[in-house]
Amino acid sequence: MRRPSEADMSFETFVRMLRSQRGLRLMLAGMKPGSTLDEARFLQRRLKQSARKPCRFLDEELGIRR
Repeated sequence: MRRPSEADMSFETFVRMLRSQRGLRLMLAGMKPGSTLDEARFLQRRLKQSARKPCRFLDEELGIRR
């Protein structure tokens, strides 16, 4: 079994932070000035949903077109 690289561990840490919502403030730092935590939360939810199987109910709410 291969040993995880530093990049793998960094990515896994980032994913854990996003899942636990601690990463929202990091995401907010990369958004346009004046953005709110609610906007960061919406963007995070949209990013997560775009990678899932299609779901008409959630897709419509988030404005995702497949």
